[in-house]
Amino acid sequence: MRRAFLPIVLATAIIPTAPKLLDLLREAREMRPLSMRQRREKLMPDVYPLTEKLEDIKGPIALIGIDDVFLNFYLYPHPTRTYPRRWDYLYAKTKPDVLVRLGSTPRLTTYGDLHYDEVHRSHVVQNPQPPAKTWTGFVIPIVTSTEGPAPIVYTTEGAIAADGDAHLTLTLEPTGKVATLAFNGSRTFDDFVYQVFGTMTFASWVRVTSDRPLRAAFWLVNRHARTATPLRLTDGPLKKSAPLPALDSTAILWLINLGGDYTFANVGAGRALVPPHGMITMPANGAVSGDVYAFISRKLPNGDTQFIWPEDLK
Repeated sequence: MRRAFLPIVLATAIIPTAPKLLDLLREAREMRPLSMRQRREKLMPDVYPLTEKLEDIKGPIALIGIDDVFLNFYLYPHPTRTYPRRWDYLYAKTKPDVLVRLGSTPRLTTYGDLHYDEVHRSHVVQNPQPPAKTWTGFVIPIVTSTEGPAPIVYTTEGAIAADGDAHLTLTLEPTGKVATLAFNGSRTFDDFVYQVFGTMTFASWVRVTSDRPLRAAFWLVNRHARTATPLRLTDGPLKKSAPLPALDSTAILWLINLGGDYTFANVGAGRALVPPHGMITMPANGAVSGDVYAFISRKLPNGDTQFIWPEDLK
């Protein structure tokens, strides 16, 4: 009786697996003439090509994310260091310059891309709408794409709109990095600096010129606190003395030289030298005049930023 059942048991095991077994045999026959490297490339198209790219890199490699045993195996003996989160990498005392983002498809990356991958998942400013005023050239007096203590992230969000095709030239100062942008209708930004210039910066300013009138609005955003403070746009330096107040040490005075030559700014009873296209900070010591643009910022307890713009003072 047992012998009679044996063929039945074997049949129930073999018949369902036969198609898969045939596929494996077919795949084995196709693999036979290939080298070991070619076999790995074919079997692991999402992982192995990356390990080949990394073979000639000198020094350790940073793996960002949950540790990938297989990637580590194929990279061995190349030294690797694993950081579960990008914040762990950011605050490490020593860290590799080459970064690999782990996941279903591991890939070479940069810290800026890791930062933006997280930022672009949401906007703080919902449905940003530029005001009716139009410009063919303007300055955003302060922009940022940076991070404070984890998990605080600061970016500049914004919206630009034009009636028809618009071609923009944007210059990030004081570095002088130039980018161009073309669109029809409108564009929104959740991290304006990184999206346009591909870089992160603590504080810079941007000059924008366009071949078509634009409507624009920008906000300084604390993504952790979910706060957004409007930024005032300008088209040039102060037109007259700005009665900016003298404030305590929690307030910062910003001086921006929009021109290409050194210039002096009068601040209260003192003077400050501002380099070409420069942006400097100092204590808020009173009224400001000179060939500069000036404003005051102050951090608020809720994580928001208060700005005092010269155009708002009488």
